[in-house]
Amino acid sequence: APVEKEQPKEEDNKDIIAVFSGRFQPFHAGHYSIYKSLVDKFGAKNVYIASSNAQDPIKSPFPFKDKKDIMSKMFGIPSNKIVRVKNPYAPSEVLKKYDPDSTVLVVAVGQKDSSRLLGGKYYQSFNVIGCIRAFWQIFW
Repeated sequence: APVEKEQPKEEDNKDIIAVFSGRFQPFHAGHYSIYKSLVDKFGAKNVYIASSNAQDPIKSPFPFKDKKDIMSKMFGIPSNKIVRVKNPYAPSEVLKKYDPDSTVLVVAVGQKDSSRLLGGKYYQSFNVIGCIRAFWQIFW
């Protein structure tokens, strides 16, 4: 079971942004349902999708542009909410727009990727939404 330590709340007077990170090779209906769950929980203006342009002919054949086109054209996700990042698990390209003193970051990843964030000093477990595990960042 996920650890439930002082989860961020809107009444804490902090902006809460959620970043759904992953390879998205390709983005599909399952990813979209998780995105919608994040939007329902945190609001459309506060949810971003982060993915890199890293490619591998077998595991990651789609470049970022193609992934972004699929997300925006097939699923209607606003293109300004789909961000190309160097490292999807440390989305500094999204964070640079926010004040770290007044913002809480929630990073949502698939359960198979959650071990990348567990046990570190930067993230605490937030909760589980379907097959996605979310973490909130203590500081950045």
